[in-house]
Amino acid sequence: MGTVLIALTEAAIRRSLSTALKPHRVLQADRCDDAVRLAFSVRLDLAITDDRLDSPGRKSFLGWFREYPGYKDVPVLMLAALPETTAGANDFLLRWPVDLREVETRARMLLGESVEGAALFGPFRLDDASLSV
Repeated sequence: MGTVLIALTEAAIRRSLSTALKPHRVLQADRCDDAVRLAFSVRLDLAITDDRLDSPGRKSFLGWFREYPGYKDVPVLMLAALPETTAGANDFLLRWPVDLREVETRARMLLGESVEGAALFGPFRLDDASLSV
């Protein structure tokens, strides 16, 4: 299984995603400096972050992450309030509050897992079981 860093400002979302993404090894951070330290101490397979995780007067976590040579190809899922903050992310959601099932599905897809019964196309989730959008 892979290693996932969940670097989000909201504790409830971090905890819920951490549980949902088991059996992956999940690391959590709620501050940019902690997220950078964790990211550079292990090999990650996915990072999930939000656009609120900035250090005052410094780069965002995504900015640090993408500059590190070993992480240029590691997927990043960004939870954002503004589309202009998502540059450098492989996938993003622009809704607050977030739909945790959608975040989990997108994270699993970025990890290369097949997600039975669901496919995402932009904001739409196709459900094979009910044949609904």
